[in-house]
Amino acid sequence: MVAGRLKRWLGGLSCVVVTTAVLCCTASIKPQGPTEKEVLTKRATEYWVYKIRGDLDKCYGYEIPSYREKVNIVDYIRSQGQVLRLTDAEVKRIEVDEGRGRVEVLVKFRYQIPNFKIKEGGDYVKEDWAKVSGEWYHLPSGFVYH
Repeated sequence: MVAGRLKRWLGGLSCVVVTTAVLCCTASIKPQGPTEKEVLTKRATEYWVYKIRGDLDKCYGYEIPSYREKVNIVDYIRSQGQVLRLTDAEVKRIEVDEGRGRVEVLVKFRYQIPNFKIKEGGDYVKEDWAKVSGEWYHLPSGFVYH
């Protein structure tokens, strides 16, 4: 009778020990979030989706804050004059190094010269991005950021 109680008690104790060990191990495992490349890829893709749609006011929000301090949204939209109609963009390559990013995008477009048929084309665009206060921002061509 004592042996039966001891056996049940030890069985219960071993369940507690195993459960505690499992909980301790899983508590120390931290879920990994997306990599910097994944975050920047998502951000650059969003930027280009807005650009293709012509939502330049939304693109403006992706420009680095120090640029937006110098260029208001009206002047920004005026500077984005479109000779080409953008039809697609795909992020092809990302490089990330300590808060700086280099994004290569394949941009497809359509254009028409008066009295000629519509032409289509595409080209690779290389862009710089910078991480400011935990968020990735596009650096406009020629804008110097320190």
